[in-house]
Amino acid sequence: MVFLFAGSYERFIFGYSANADCSESAVKCCVAGGPYVASGGADDLIHLYDMVAERDLGSLMNPCDGAVPCLQFFTPEGRSTPSHMLGGSADGAINIWRCRDWEHLKVMRGHKGAVNALAVHPSGKLALSVARDAAIRMWNLVKGRCTYTTRLEAEAEAVAFSHSGDAYSLLAGSRISVFSTDGEGGLKATYTAPRRILCTASQSDNLMLLGLEDGSVRVWDVRTSGVVGGWERAHASRVRGMAILKEGANDLPASLATASSDGTIKLPRVGNSWAQSPSRKSQRNGDGDGAEAGTKKGKKRPAYRGGDDGDGEEPAGPSGREGHSSGAGASGKSPTKAAGGSTAAAASKPTGGIANLPRPKLDPKDFRFVELKGEAKVKPPGSINGQAFTIDNCHDCDLYVVDACGQVTIDDCKNCRIFVGPTDGAVFIRNSSNCTLVAVCRQLRTRDCNNCRLALYCRTRPIVESSSNMQFTCFDMSYPQLADHMKHSKLSAFHNFWWHIYDFTPKASRMIDGFKGQPRHPFPQPFPQPFPTRLLPPSATSLPGRVYDASRGDPDGNWDLLPAGSTAASLLQPIPQEPADVLAGKPPAPAAAPEGGEQQQPEPAPASEPAAAPAPSGPSPVLLTCGGRAGRPAGSYMFAMFEGGKQDAAMQLARAAAEQGWLLHTNEAKLNGEAAGQLVAEAGWAKSAAKALSAAGTAAVGLELVVPEAEAESFKKRLAEAGGLVSASEGPGKAFRTMGVDG
Repeated sequence: MVFLFAGSYERFIFGYSANADCSESAVKCCVAGGPYVASGGADDLIHLYDMVAERDLGSLMNPCDGAVPCLQFFTPEGRSTPSHMLGGSADGAINIWRCRDWEHLKVMRGHKGAVNALAVHPSGKLALSVARDAAIRMWNLVKGRCTYTTRLEAEAEAVAFSHSGDAYSLLAGSRISVFSTDGEGGLKATYTAPRRILCTASQSDNLMLLGLEDGSVRVWDVRTSGVVGGWERAHASRVRGMAILKEGANDLPASLATASSDGTIKLPRVGNSWAQSPSRKSQRNGDGDGAEAGTKKGKKRPAYRGGDDGDGEEPAGPSGREGHSSGAGASGKSPTKAAGGSTAAAASKPTGGIANLPRPKLDPKDFRFVELKGEAKVKPPGSINGQAFTIDNCHDCDLYVVDACGQVTIDDCKNCRIFVGPTDGAVFIRNSSNCTLVAVCRQLRTRDCNNCRLALYCRTRPIVESSSNMQFTCFDMSYPQLADHMKHSKLSAFHNFWWHIYDFTPKASRMIDGFKGQPRHPFPQPFPQPFPTRLLPPSATSLPGRVYDASRGDPDGNWDLLPAGSTAASLLQPIPQEPADVLAGKPPAPAAAPEGGEQQQPEPAPASEPAAAPAPSGPSPVLLTCGGRAGRPAGSYMFAMFEGGKQDAAMQLARAAAEQGWLLHTNEAKLNGEAAGQLVAEAGWAKSAAKALSAAGTAAVGLELVVPEAEAESFKKRLAEAGGLVSASEGPGKAFRTMGVDG
């Protein structure tokens, strides 16, 4: 029996069983090792499962800051159970846990950006890591420190050792390169695919399976650097993960599993079907350039910049002596070659491999506000374009990022008013006080903050940790490009959980053995039933920690909800003139023409007349909801559900209710038949409605409202005429309210 595990963008992990002769599968940030499955995500937690015992082992907290983008088990030779687990962090750190008791052993720091991937040498004594800082580092796992680092010409997205440990591969964009770990560390082979390579799998050192962005799978021969087979249309969309279920003859798997962004997992029994290969034209390289195999006379190496890690030690030599003494993590097998230790020599000019990949020509200074005092700064639409942005050590400033961002980090700010446009990732605010933050984001994390006011759209639960007097309200501003920026960041107006605060701050009574605030063991969280093959119910997936009903507030005073009528614009007042113009959609003022060779200085605006709040440019894409505030509006409660395809009608009615202050909560979620049936039964609707609400490929929309008695009947009629199912019962509304965020 094979268990397959797939991680989704909606933060769910799906488990499937299949008949095959294997017991291992892996998807992005969801890894399997022996009986264990571990997943890491944006919630700073690593969830652990034991598939032999069929139970949830609980969660490990990331001891460092940020998400857990990669995990890696190490299983010593001759054992079926992993001995250690390594995890990369968004702040560039690498953590090591012992699997026997899940004790955290070590934090290794060195990278200046999020860790993209990890690879452990078969000996268990060395590891390689690649990160967003475009660096590759070699780690001594016995001593727990970096022994060598070098900077690549382009950021590598993945790194992996060969099965023998005699080579390692680097993946960047559409190019994959394999380097030897012998004394010269030469480039053995490289291949440039016609589209971006997203995943790889192999059962030997000779052949690799490559999953491409165009949905195809290619079989690459490392010995000749040529493609020898594959499928042109394995999936309709990107191939995001692959796992070999059963090894076959001639270095090719007999059974394979592939996962795609089209929402499917396929288990083809490949057998001799490799003949369905892409055109053999230019197979030595997908675009006909740059594919070269290493030779004895002229081995190519990646062009490196830099040397050791700055601690005054020499890198490991060609023999790999550094880190090869016996100790923790060793498998008992004496390694013959060092992983990456031979890569210290630098090529003066890039000639191949990962070194000659182009890098975006971006100036880091354009993506940060740093050490500003008493200034007003604005980044207009089109200036960020989905890149990460940093705000650091600013005091008494008005800072506006009016564009779509990838991730935003706010550190050490005081008395600042900050506006952040739609962010596809997380907004982190740390060590800040007396600040106002108005943001549209997928996730919000606050740490070590106090006396801050926040007006939010948040796709997931806002997280408060080690913070006090944090006050929240709903985002209600607009600017002309906001809808496009939300679409770019894949944020739906129905998904706003600004009120659903999750307090991560541990209570003193819950500290375990005084271990500096970090758990020695996972929090106990057993499943109420054996591991299912469908989506877990909300009760089985709630996070550990202190969760309170927002209507009662936080008894420790860490956070509270601002009263109704607290608008984002009022929190930002007074808004300086330039940001006000940008939010209102006014074009920037033209620069004054020079006269006589001298640049005219623009006349400063009167300091005594700050700009008024900009008038909204049309209705805000974000729906203004009451959330869980105490003392909701008086009137008749209504819960309305709309089946997939009726989102536009639901949006029109939701806007009408929001304008009147009637809208409590909204949500949009895909339902399976069981969940839809439970909602329909509790609401008292016809059983046939469950089929429509759970139709494949669609998401149902739910609206919770309180309508004044005088308007209740007429508005209920409008909901029904638009195709909505209406109930006066609060039970189904509460059940659907947080589906997709709590489970």
